[in-house]
Formats: sequence, structure tokens, C-alpha cells
Amino acid sequence: MDGEKKSRIISSLIWKFCERIGVQGIQFVIQICLARLLTPDDYGMLALVLVFINIAAVFVQGGFGSALIQKNKVDEKDMTSAFFICFAMACLFYSILFILAPGIALFYHQERLSLYLRTAGVILFPGAYNAIQNAYIQRNLLFRQLFKVSLNTIVISGAVGIILAASGLGTWALIFQQIVYNVVICIFLMKIVPWKPRLCFSREKAGGLFRFGSRLLLASLLNSIYRNLRNLVVGRNFSAETLGYLNRAEQLPGLIVNNVDGAMQSVLFPVYSSEQENKSVLKDLMRKSVKMSSFVLFPMMIGLIAVSKECILILFGAAWLPCVPLMRIICLEFVLYPIHTANLQAINSVGRSDIYLKLEVLKKIFGIMILFGSIQYGIYGIVTGSVLISIGSAFMNAYPNQTILNYSYVQQIRDILPGFCIAAVMGVTVHMVSYIEMNLFFMLIIKIITGIVVYAGLALIFRTDEMKFFKQLLFHVYNRHKKRKYEGL
Repeated sequence: MDGEKKSRIISSLIWKFCERIGVQGIQFVIQICLARLLTPDDYGMLALVLVFINIAAVFVQGGFGSALIQKNKVDEKDMTSAFFICFAMACLFYSILFILAPGIALFYHQERLSLYLRTAGVILFPGAYNAIQNAYIQRNLLFRQLFKVSLNTIVISGAVGIILAASGLGTWALIFQQIVYNVVICIFLMKIVPWKPRLCFSREKAGGLFRFGSRLLLASLLNSIYRNLRNLVVGRNFSAETLGYLNRAEQLPGLIVNNVDGAMQSVLFPVYSSEQENKSVLKDLMRKSVKMSSFVLFPMMIGLIAVSKECILILFGAAWLPCVPLMRIICLEFVLYPIHTANLQAINSVGRSDIYLKLEVLKKIFGIMILFGSIQYGIYGIVTGSVLISIGSAFMNAYPNQTILNYSYVQQIRDILPGFCIAAVMGVTVHMVSYIEMNLFFMLIIKIITGIVVYAGLALIFRTDEMKFFKQLLFHVYNRHKKRKYEGL
């Protein structure tokens, strides 16, 4: 890989992290404000609404955006053909959702759910446009521009949500926040993405995209149904309040995973695809991705387990305290996400969406068996079952790359082991701080500082490859800043 391309990848990673951290950081602050204004029941209702919206969104956006990214050469007809397919699916599935809404509300014994679904369903239409916009941005690594757009969008939609929540609109505040976000980001991205839909639909182009994208679409559908199945089961067998606690417990770990692992994979997927013919380079990229994302994610998840009680009490208040044990278990589920995503991205980048689909089917069968077997043990049994599913899925995802990239189980375990061992030592050290009596706020600060010092110190002592990479990354950022400052003079 040449130096210019390597520099571009590092720059894209930096901007993608900025976009993720900036947007999610502001979103997190907004959620803190909303949690103080709304109830667990409001969040439980939103979670039920988003289950059905997210599944419908898979048909609108799933597969075709990834097909555009994976394809070596993309022209105007490819983009426009994909858009018209996505928009047609948005019309179809909004109609289906509109018709089924009263029946869904009756099934969940929530009369207001029908109007919520019909209103929130309009998200599907800007989503059709946004699928193509995001594909263009990822193909061209325009993450610096995306950072600015996402930041402005989250501030606008968040302000709308807070104002409506303060006005006493409850669940409606959360629904309109979602709608405003999806509409505004599409409008802003029109200034960045030069592509606009034109009347140049090609059946041949659409067919080519469909052959690759349909497998990803089906896999994404299975994944979305499965991912939302837990909410469906909890919403049907427990109260909306319990579902609200579960979703709040997922928020902090999910925020971290989306920032770290999601940022790296959204940048590396198009890079993987560009090196799909060179398996040795692709394997090297994948190994670095696994090592770096796990090295960052492990201490965050294990650290969050140690500070979960303080975080919930300080950020959301005592009303959300039942989230703490749920959050601790969910952190264990998310800790293996670098293995999941890196293996799946590598499989997709070489065009083996058929293997990807088979994996998704097997994992979903395994997951559904665990889920329904754990219902009898209550909400804690369900989230504990998710940890077992995550472990089993990690082994399934890694299996094909033993042949495709000659990247064995032993190598993958060896690559993540240093970060895990150091994080485990850090977690035990941070937990010991809990035995010291002090103010809740100072307890949280001391725990965070202790975790950072212990983890970074051990990484430096053992001279891990990941720490060496971080030094190179900081050096790269410093040189770019120094160069820009010099050019500004």
C-alpha cells in the first residue's frame, strides 16, 4: 500500500472518529436531558416503534448501499438505479406499515402505538435518499465533510426533541426528533454529494447491484429482525417500562461500540474492497483492524462495567438505577464486536455475500434458540443469553476467513489477547476503588483516571503493537497540524 493511500486512510479514520465521537457525544448529552424530562415508559414506546421502522428500513436501505461501495466502478446509472429501487421500497413498506399499524397496536395492547407507527414511518422516505448519499461518502472517504453535517444535524434534531419533551409531549418528542434528524441530514448532504437522481434507470445496472445487494439485503433483514426480536419479546412479555430500562442499559455500551468499532469499519470496508484481489494485504489490514478496535474497545467495556452504577446515578438519576445490572451484562455482549465486524467486512469486501448470508442464517437460528430458551429466566436471563450468542457468533464469523485469508482462530485470539489481559487487570484495579468511601462524583472521576493510567501504563510497559500504532497516529496528526499551520503563515 503506497504512502499517499495510507495517509488518506489514517486521515479518514481520524475524521470518522471525530464524526462519531462528536455526534454521539452531543447525542449523549441530549439523551441525558431527555431522560430527566421523560419516563422509562416513553422510551419503551419509542423502542417498540423503532423495531418496526428499522425492519422496514432494511428493505429501503439494506444491501444496495453496500453494493455501490463494493463495486469497483460506479457510474450515474448505478447510483440512480439504486435510488429508484430504494424509493420504491420506501413507498411499498410505508403502505404496509400504515395498514398493519392498528393490528400491531392491538397485539401489544397499546392503542397509541398505531398513530406513533404511522407518523414515524415517514422516516423511510429520506432514508432512501440517504442510502445513496452515504454510499458516495464512503466510496470517496468524505468523512471530514460528514463530520460537520452530522454535528449540525444532531444539534437541530436534539433541540427539537428537548423543546417538545419540556412541553410535555412525552413519546412524541422522541418520534419527532427522529423524523427531524433524518430529513435534515438529507438536506445538508445535498451540498456535499454532487449526485442527484435523474431519469436514467437501467435494468441491467439494477440487476447487477441486486445480485450482490439482495444477499446483503436478506442478511441485513435477518440481522435486523433478530436484533429487534429481543425488544419485541420483552415488549410483549414484560412492561414498556422494563423495555425502557433495557434500552437505556444498552445506550452507553452501544454508544462506545458505535464510536469505536463502527467508525473503523465504515472507513475500512471500502479500503478492504479496493484490496480484494490482494489477499495478503487484505489479511494485514484486517489484523490491524481487529487488534486496534479490540485494544480500544476492551478497556472501555470492562471499564464501563466497573463504573456503571456511578454513571447511571450521576447522568440519569436514581429512577434509572435498575439499568445497572443489565448494563454490566450487556457490556460483556458487546466486547467481542471487533471480531464480529472485522470478519464480516472482510468476507463482504471479497464479494462473498453468499457466505455472509449463510453465516447470518446460522447465527440467527442459534440466537433465536437461545433467546426463547432464556425467556423463562426473566429479563436477566434474556440479556445473559445474549452474551452466549455473542461468543458463539464470534466463532462462526471467524470460520470462513480461515480459508479465505488464512487467518486462523489461533491467530485471531492471539491478536486480541494482549488488549483483553491488560483490560482485565485494569477492570479489577478500578473495581477496588469502590471500597474507598467518597463522594459519588469524585468516585467516578477517580475510577476513570485510574483505569486510563493503569491501561496505558501496562500497554507502554509491555510495548504492545497497538500502542506503537497510537504513537504513529499522534505523530501523524501533529505533523498535519504543523504543516497546516506553516502553510497558513
